[in-house]
Amino acid sequence: MSLQETLGEASAAFSNGDYETALSKFDEVLLEASEESHATLHFNRGLCLSKMGHSTDAEEAIRSCLELDPARAVAWHNLGALLLAKDDDAGAADAFDRAIESAAEAGSAEQLKSSRTARAQMHKQAGELEAALALYQLVVDQCEEEGVAAPNAVLCQRGEVYCRAEDWEAAAASYQASLDAHGALTSDADTANFGLALFNAGRGQHEAGSIDAAEALYLRCLDCGRPTHALHNLAVMYMQNGRSAEAEPLLREVIGADPTHSLALTALGTWLAQEGRYEEAVPVLRMSASAAADAGDDATRHEVLRAMGVSCFKLKRYAEAIEAFQVVAEADPSNTHAVNGLKLSKDALARGEGVKAPDVEPAVGRAHPPPKAAAPAPAPAPAPAAARAASTSFAGAAASRAPAPAPPQAAPRPAAAKPAAATASGDDDLPDPTADGHLGVVAAYDDLKAVPYPAGVDPRHREAHLTLAEFHEVVGMDKAAFYAQPKWKQVQQKKKLQLF
Repeated sequence: MSLQETLGEASAAFSNGDYETALSKFDEVLLEASEESHATLHFNRGLCLSKMGHSTDAEEAIRSCLELDPARAVAWHNLGALLLAKDDDAGAADAFDRAIESAAEAGSAEQLKSSRTARAQMHKQAGELEAALALYQLVVDQCEEEGVAAPNAVLCQRGEVYCRAEDWEAAAASYQASLDAHGALTSDADTANFGLALFNAGRGQHEAGSIDAAEALYLRCLDCGRPTHALHNLAVMYMQNGRSAEAEPLLREVIGADPTHSLALTALGTWLAQEGRYEEAVPVLRMSASAAADAGDDATRHEVLRAMGVSCFKLKRYAEAIEAFQVVAEADPSNTHAVNGLKLSKDALARGEGVKAPDVEPAVGRAHPPPKAAAPAPAPAPAPAAARAASTSFAGAAASRAPAPAPPQAAPRPAAAKPAAATASGDDDLPDPTADGHLGVVAAYDDLKAVPYPAGVDPRHREAHLTLAEFHEVVGMDKAAFYAQPKWKQVQQKKKLQLF
């Protein structure tokens, strides 16, 4: 049998996975072949030994090949893979660098892409994100020059590196390019990372006031498994932009998927209360208080219980209102809303007023077991307003809410005057029993007169009636800069400056 025939049998055996036979045939040829063929034969022997799991012998065979042909890029690449499997990172990095150099000099385009990808993976594993991104980009650019799609693995790995670098928009773009070119991502982990990138990119646009862009990103995020965080943030954005009717079903979907989602419960409960839907608000607020208690978030729990107390007061369910207000007042005696609500509720109950509460769990009880998976505690809601309470996932540390101003003093009334508790219309209508002139006595409703605004002044847009100098002093910027901001940011500043 000629050497060429033996070599053909070796190649056929290798293709069929019969690596022992292939190795034996390559050894036969090596004994008789000319020296110019030895480099290739040593390389082929190394491949067989590697497939058989004999990594040390495989490394020796590959090194024998490189001694005879130092410019063989594929041999350097395979040596790098063998060294990487032995955790010899320094040796592997050097081998892949030599492979890249040799492939570039030889004009071997496919080998160049493979070696750059392998070296980029090493940079990624080492946390060298910039170096990894540079190599991945070279592979993508090379594919564009060739007029072919970049490999799916390259695009997904680049997306993962962008996620680690928290460049969310670039990560989303890389994963989207993979979907566009190949129709699917390489793994479930990549799908999860794509959803994370879309979510955080949407949050960035949301915080910047780019509502349309944020909405588009959140909606795309829902296609990656409909995560509750994306639904919640989308609902928050709708609330902040006057689309509360669209927000309600999203919040209910979040709660249906995660009954302990404190932010969604708080947002929905406070919004229902603001809409005057107190019967619906109370059970949701009770669930929110329980979820906040399970998470150890006392600030949110107390704010929710105060809102629940107000809702129960509106429904004349004074016993429940007392229970809710009592928890808040004991935890923070300076909370005039809770202290005042507690007194009014007790007074109303003492007069025999109110209705029987439905069969419900205690306001301070825990309606749900603690979540099984650990999750970061949500930030406390800055105020009971639905959109502001929900938006704590963006806003960071919550600002404390200033107590409502005390009502103006009134002349003494006869003891038989009708008490305010019977006609109060909101938590800000509850008079502060510690204010001067009340001394613990409930003022009659007829005495609670609102101070009228001057003619022609719209109380909702008081900033418009300030002079330029007054505006700059109060707001800290000129009118043009203020009105150039997104509407939601104007509203937040006006609330902070009490311009409503």
